[in-house]
Amino acid sequence: MSAVTWAALLVAIAFSLIYQSYVTRRVLRYPNCTSTQKVLQLALVWLVPLVGAAVVHGFFKQDAAPPRVRDTAFTPDEVGHGGGADVGGH
Repeated sequence: MSAVTWAALLVAIAFSLIYQSYVTRRVLRYPNCTSTQKVLQLALVWLVPLVGAAVVHGFFKQDAAPPRVRDTAFTPDEVGHGGGADVGGH
């Protein structure tokens, strides 16, 4: 193999190890998982390189999105009310 091929292979391996280490750190610091869940996620990260890390990372990205909170103070207008000025002679 040429030197360029070796360099590309080393860069790919380094990227994979860095990414998997990053996801591992996120798994270990995540407070909402049981230890069994963490072990299974870490096994996926390290036994299925890149793909496993991407799946687990995707889970964290999805779970990190803040839930939509419903505004309990909001009260909808009556049905059919246009919201305009009341010009009737009532």
